[in-house]
Amino acid sequence: MSSSSSKKLKSKKGSTSSAMSQKDCMKFMAKQFAKVLPDIVSKIQTDSPHGSVDSKADKPKSTFQFKHFMACKPLEFTGKNGATAMMNWFDAIELTFLQSGCPDELRTLNATGVFREKALEWWTTERNKRGNEVAHAMPWDDLKQLMKDHFCPPHELQKLENEFWNLTQKGSDMDGLITRFKQLSVLCPGQVETAPKTVAKFIRCVAPSLTNHLASANPQTIEDAYRIATELNNNCVLHGTFDKVS
Repeated sequence: MSSSSSKKLKSKKGSTSSAMSQKDCMKFMAKQFAKVLPDIVSKIQTDSPHGSVDSKADKPKSTFQFKHFMACKPLEFTGKNGATAMMNWFDAIELTFLQSGCPDELRTLNATGVFREKALEWWTTERNKRGNEVAHAMPWDDLKQLMKDHFCPPHELQKLENEFWNLTQKGSDMDGLITRFKQLSVLCPGQVETAPKTVAKFIRCVAPSLTNHLASANPQTIEDAYRIATELNNNCVLHGTFDKVS
């Protein structure tokens, strides 16, 4: 074999050896990267403010605005017509909270936005005393209690206490009884201090033809009492025990 042929053969072997060495190196690097990749991803997820590398998580959430609340046509509150009107407004506005998707922390701000006349004058005074930020950050339940204290003076509360003490079902109007019972339970909590007392009082309020049946059913919660009483009431109406209320 000539010297030139020998040199070419050696050169070819060296080239092949070099190529094999590069392939082995790439394989080694790939294996090492595969080992550390999970740790890299985990660190990125931990450091991310959203806990995820998903680009969708970086999109800001929609902000609830007063116009969203008003789109559901909330009932205005004037502060007139006594405690019953206020309780009806509470029921209506809490339904609007659900319909509009109003966040808990914005309930007071949005609800007071529909105050009018006497209610608006009162709330303006409260805001001036507390400051806008503190007043609007007030929890909804705290605002309700504040309103009860102002719009339910002692003489009116006494009338409501008497009404609750003598509350009875009118004809077959079970829905009306339950609605009023719920309202007076909030305004006159002293008569329904415990769950058993609440159930016992409601049993005394239903029509005489239902009292024994409801008591025998032994409802454990007031919601059970409402449900059972409604079923018994419907059966009485169906069988003509008392006339339907028009």
